[in-house]
Amino acid sequence: MIKYFHHIGIVVANLDDTLSTYKKALGLEAINIVTYEEVKTRIACIQLGDFQIHLMTPTERGKGAIGEFLEKNGEGIHHIGLGVDNIESTAEDLKQNNIPLRDKSLKIVADGLRVAQIQPEFIKNVLIELIERK
Repeated sequence: MIKYFHHIGIVVANLDDTLSTYKKALGLEAINIVTYEEVKTRIACIQLGDFQIHLMTPTERGKGAIGEFLEKNGEGIHHIGLGVDNIESTAEDLKQNNIPLRDKSLKIVADGLRVAQIQPEFIKNVLIELIERK
């Protein structure tokens, strides 16, 4: 089922300041920065071998899932992205085993990635994104 570790999503209040800190402290830089207005989120992707760090900030304070997370929880880890070969069969296996998915349907997000999310309450309040690359 799970094939690889894709990324970790971290919510930050100020993306530019955080990127500066990551560069100074860790020598890491963003390979791209994308704004997704439909979900009111700006994301910087940092490549680290086969793994990515996604730094996420809301484009509008308190708006969208990321803005709401930041208001409620402050900065920190938002989710873990794990790679699968086939998102449909993985989602079906989870449903057959009574593992609740967060969304009723699978969705396509950044760069054509297909994503399904497991309800965080089921996995000790950790949001797990299952990802299929296209």
